[in-house]
Parts: sequence; structure tokens; C-alpha cells
Amino acid sequence: MLASVLWDLGTTGLFTDEAGQTVAGFATEAEAVSAGETLTHDPHLDVVVHGVTVAPTAEQLAPSTEPQPVTMDTGGQRTELQILAAGAFGHGGHPTTSLALELLLKNVEPGDRVLDVGTGTGILAIAAAVAGAGAIVGLDNDPDAVDVAAKNLIANQNHHQSQIAVGLWSIAEAVAELGGAADVVVMNVLLPVHRELAAEVLEVITPGGALITAGYLEDQSESLTSLYCPPAAIRSSELTDGWASHLMVTRQQSS
Repeated sequence: MLASVLWDLGTTGLFTDEAGQTVAGFATEAEAVSAGETLTHDPHLDVVVHGVTVAPTAEQLAPSTEPQPVTMDTGGQRTELQILAAGAFGHGGHPTTSLALELLLKNVEPGDRVLDVGTGTGILAIAAAVAGAGAIVGLDNDPDAVDVAAKNLIANQNHHQSQIAVGLWSIAEAVAELGGAADVVVMNVLLPVHRELAAEVLEVITPGGALITAGYLEDQSESLTSLYCPPAAIRSSELTDGWASHLMVTRQQSS
């Protein structure tokens, strides 16, 4: 999640040093200071901004160019995806992605139309396809993420028969691409993005459809759910390492 935020703030590259600290480079001191001021508002982070006498190597700062395996279980069948991150968020190892992935696999029905808001690497869109969804559309506002997601769709196309598209679309444009309202919407994005898009998202889910949210801390859950409830209602909640995810429905379904 921190990597995703740093890319949004304009880092030119980042890596984890031997002490376990995330080191992010910026083109100018002003950009570094601005990013540091933004991050200091998060009480969970200890941020230091300073110049360096020995610059990190290009190899350290370069995004990973090698796909990494991600294993998922759908109805007792194990599938290993190959996911390239390369600066986009959502490889599968972060708690927010694993939480969203778990809820998605439990709640996608064959033929469902799925909207993946903030698709990142495309891992959740691909997972929905493996689970048997029909049409799937992923949207993102980062051209690099869309490029990475498109590469991951191609690399994993042998694992599913679904139709997937990713692009730099608005919610309305993505729904048009999807062919109608979404049966399932999954959003693994930061809380500010939820705030920005919640009203639009609620308008494009079918009655009784599922909304899966992730990308926020446990102590942000109340702020998150207040954006969607009502009209949505919480069906279940998941917690891992201080991160939270919720499954909501737009109308209570009969049991």
C-alpha cells in the first residue's frame, strides 16, 4: 500500500533497504519534501526526508520486471497466476489484496458482470475470470498500471474463458464497456478514492449486487462503511494485520 501511495506522489523509483525501510527517490528536493509532508499525516508512518550522497542504483530503483506466482483456490481447484507488478499495486502479497481476493472468490457467480475499480496489476479482474465471471472490466487512472494489467491479462489468459478489458475509464465509461450494471464491484483502493467514487459506484451495482471494499485500515472502517451504508448493507467483514475489507450488498438478499 505504501508503494502505491509513493507512486501516486511521483516517486521515480523505490526499494527496501537492508534495515527494512522503504526508500523512495524523487526528481527534485521540492517533490521529496511535498511527498514527505503528505505522508506525515499518517500516524502509522515514520517519515524522514533527506538528500543522499550515494544515490541508489538503477537496479534498486527499477520496478520488478519478473512476474511472480500467486496461487488462488476456487472451489477446491488451485490455480497459479503469474503477476507482474512493475510499479503497479496489487501483486497479491499485501493484506488488502489478499482480503479482497478472498471475498471476491467467495462471491462471484458464473456469468456475473464484474467491475474492478482501481485495477492496478489486474489481479482481481483475472481472479474474477478464473472464478467464472462473464464480462469483467478493470479501470485505473494510472496509464502505467493499465499497461501492466494488460500484460497480466495476456500472461494469464489460459486460466479462464471470460472476457476482460482494462482501461483509463471513468465509472460510466467502464460500465458501458461492461455492457450494463455490475453484479459485483471490487474496490481495493485508498480511503480518499472511496470517498471520491462511492456515490457513482452505488449507482452502477445491480439490486442485491455485491460490493467488496479494501485498501483501508481497521480503524478507518467506520468512515469507509458510512460512505456506502445505506443504501448498501454489510454482509461480512474481514481483518488481517490491521487492514480491513467488507462485503456489502445493495439490498438485503433472501437467505
